[in-house]
Amino acid sequence: LLYPSNASQVIASVEENSPAAQAGLESGDIILAIDEQSFASTQDLIEQIKKMPGVTASVLIDRNGSKTALP
Repeated sequence: LLYPSNASQVIASVEENSPAAQAGLESGDIILAIDEQSFASTQDLIEQIKKMPGVTASVLIDRNGSKTALP
């Protein structure tokens, strides 16, 4: 779940056992890029994710001020 479209790409919550949880995403993480592609808006991010069902992707996040790449 992401915050409203006028906010940054902040993860509001992560469902237990979801692909996001399995990838290591946590509530409060900010998505900076997926497969080295950044996003101008939350809507752009959502549209990209919709195009990737079942695809493994590298996610660059900001967690508590530190950039971290999740495989």
